[in-house]
Amino acid sequence: MKTRHTLGFLLLVATVVALAVVPSKKVVAQEPQTQLAQPMDDMDHSSAPDVVIDGSETPDSITDRAAYRVFLTTFAAGKKSTQFALDLQANALTPAFLSAEDATTASEIFSDFRESYDALLKDHDDVAKQNIQPDEDAFRNQRNQLVSSIIVRLNTELSKTGAKKLNSLIQTEKSKMRISIAEEGQ
Repeated sequence: MKTRHTLGFLLLVATVVALAVVPSKKVVAQEPQTQLAQPMDDMDHSSAPDVVIDGSETPDSITDRAAYRVFLTTFAAGKKSTQFALDLQANALTPAFLSAEDATTASEIFSDFRESYDALLKDHDDVAKQNIQPDEDAFRNQRNQLVSSIIVRLNTELSKTGAKKLNSLIQTEKSKMRISIAEEGQ
């Protein structure tokens, strides 16, 4: 049993390191343009270079909502997830040292996030498959509202101690994140 936990933990560490080192559209979260020193309103956004916040250098520049979004999209497992995904989620939450009750509650909230987020992505992709330009602003707003509602649920449904421990974990994880600042509603 200890070997399984050790292997799971090593897998978690390898995943986090890979996510921090290898920028990817699915892993690199988007941040708002308003954080740029100069507005890019007059620029052609399709050719504008991405500006990246490196959490290892400036973790405080990453907003809490962006950090929760990256953590949730990376580790939240849904009701139909594989055992591997469930183990990855459990291992990601292990450093928070949540009580059994808080861990169960957090897992249920993470599952709700995954189901809602996957549905949001499916709706977005279905529009794109019809050769219609999806409304990216609407998508980002819906995604941000979803993440905000999950943060509220975590803070109200976990014990006070559990919510603090989870938030502390997310704050620590910021140092492993790279967040791309783009023209996005944060």
